[in-house]
Amino acid sequence: MKKYVTLALILFLCLNLWLPAVHAAEEEENQDENGTEEERVEIDKSRFQPSLVIENISAEEAVAGGEFYLSLVIRNLSKSPAFNVYPELKVVGTDSMAPFSFKDGAEAPTLQKIEGEEARTITIGLAVDPEAISKDYKLQITLRNQNAFFEDAPTAGALITIPVKYDRTKPQLLVSNVRLDPQEPAPGEAFTVYFFLENISRIDANNVVVSLDGLENFTVLDVSSKKALSKPIPGGKVSSGIGFTLQAREEREGNQVELTLTYSYHGAQDAEQVERVTLPLDREAGASPRLEFTDIYTSQSTPGREFLLSFTLVNRGDKAAQNIKLTLDGGNNILPLNSPSVRYLEPLAGGESRTLSLALGLNRADTTVYPLTLTLEYSDRSGQKFTAEQTLGLSSADIGATGSTPRVIISKYTLTPEQVFGGSLVTLALEIENTNLKPVHNVKISLGVVRLENERGDTVFSPVNSSNSFYLDYIPGKNVVTKEIDLFVDPNAGARTYIVPVTIEYEDDSGNPLTVEEMVTIPVTQESRMEVITVDIPPQAFAGQPVPIGAEFVNVGKVALDNFMVALEGDFPKENASYYVGRLEPGMSDYFQGLAFPAGDGILEGRIVFSYIDGSNQEVRREEPFSIPVMAMMEDPAMVDGEFPPDMNGPGTGMGTGLSTGQSLLLLALMAVGAFIYKRRLNAREKEKELFYE
Repeated sequence: MKKYVTLALILFLCLNLWLPAVHAAEEEENQDENGTEEERVEIDKSRFQPSLVIENISAEEAVAGGEFYLSLVIRNLSKSPAFNVYPELKVVGTDSMAPFSFKDGAEAPTLQKIEGEEARTITIGLAVDPEAISKDYKLQITLRNQNAFFEDAPTAGALITIPVKYDRTKPQLLVSNVRLDPQEPAPGEAFTVYFFLENISRIDANNVVVSLDGLENFTVLDVSSKKALSKPIPGGKVSSGIGFTLQAREEREGNQVELTLTYSYHGAQDAEQVERVTLPLDREAGASPRLEFTDIYTSQSTPGREFLLSFTLVNRGDKAAQNIKLTLDGGNNILPLNSPSVRYLEPLAGGESRTLSLALGLNRADTTVYPLTLTLEYSDRSGQKFTAEQTLGLSSADIGATGSTPRVIISKYTLTPEQVFGGSLVTLALEIENTNLKPVHNVKISLGVVRLENERGDTVFSPVNSSNSFYLDYIPGKNVVTKEIDLFVDPNAGARTYIVPVTIEYEDDSGNPLTVEEMVTIPVTQESRMEVITVDIPPQAFAGQPVPIGAEFVNVGKVALDNFMVALEGDFPKENASYYVGRLEPGMSDYFQGLAFPAGDGILEGRIVFSYIDGSNQEVRREEPFSIPVMAMMEDPAMVDGEFPPDMNGPGTGMGTGLSTGQSLLLLALMAVGAFIYKRRLNAREKEKELFYE
């Protein structure tokens, strides 16, 4: 027993000695090479968070079906950088950014890094859905970003309102197709052309009226050159064909016609378009003018900086060139002498040529080559316009670049008011410029006299409280002086554009006299005035019986009224309800009469409508309303079942004339109406005389 107790004590002592040694070895393994214990440090990441704000937002105009750019200026208020910065967009009240999307299907743009206290700009390309509603959209912008540990950082946000609108807010009509019947008419044969109109906008075009002008190429054979479509043209739809009967003229210049389209939309808004259409007809090749410059050369006319530019103008086309306008542009270096920079030339027939020489001067010598651009603008008989241009490089040897001569020109002029009427006062303001560095002295500006084409030779423009000339003592170099002159426009001046020559005489520093010829154009418009002399209506009418309604009218203005038409309008049956006059010349009078058929007793109300194009090419509509009491037809008491008994048709009935009492009353009423109209016509003639002698 003692032996076992001894063994247990020995085992206990060994364990107590071995366990501490094992623990000490484990502690040595946890020590580093220097014998120090490893330390763990916790990092405060909140000190590395960026702080982004959106400083500024700008957006381009957003149009349905189009694209625009949105720019954001982003600033990092923190000293720590922000990484992977990108915007998230959402329309307020929805879970998406519709009707917007990123341009070309791309993703949101990303800025890789924004340094601390740095500002960066990010541009976002957006597209707008074509079906987007035209309204204001509130777009919520959220900036996502990460910190230096690439963990999500606090976001920044902003709100912007983006208005979306359509680029076509009114109807836009185009001629989508043209069809001829017959398709290939023989020369001189009448044919019908059908125009098909397409509305390329989203807005319906209502009350569409088409007016056709054959220009100098075709004659309209229809009673009226104006026709109306029976139905509106909805947005995106094509109308049914509207036809006109035409005949080609023997000396036509081309196959063009001019269409004037008038329509209404959005209720009371009106619009007008003018389209030129080329009809698909055969036409000989090269039948148009074609001007070219040839044989261009220069020669020094006098010592110094003045020279002559000569060239030949050739019409290589088959038709005459008309309204030829030649413009010289030499910048500030080359200027015309004794003539304006814009010249109007006489017509040039096909195959002919003409040689011209222009006196030019060099303003300053600061280079070795001087560009000069010659521009030709002209048209054919049909009004089709053409342009030709040629730029010359003139060397100093070509023009003899020595000396210096000041040039005075009219750089700009204005009219107040812009629309000038006959018999009114207009103020002409001239801006007179000295284009040279040297001053000029004793400047005299004179307006040429433009005379009327009458026996007395009256002047169109007469200066008020001054002569047609005025003086300037001095114009410094490179300076502009403005002078105004009041002109009275002759009341009898025709409605057209008048060219007024302007002569500028001045002296240089050496006292040498110089002269420049310029011109200004003044468009004159005459007042259009149509008067209704009388409206002829009977004092009363009978139900079911025709009622004559007439009106006499006269042009008391000084210009012709085109597309003149009179129409009888009202909610009742009618005959001869429209009368197309066409062109109502000044002093011309005419008479219109239509028939109305009242359906029952009461008040017959209607109006006589006058429409025409005035001297300002504006459509005018004038209405003359009328009302006539209508009585029911009284049945003859002698009638039985609508017929007269046999014994009532003999002598002794109907006032001894073989007429019934009812027929006699109707005859008397018609006689009274006739007498009334005759008297009104007599009074109208007297009134017409008074209008012209006012």
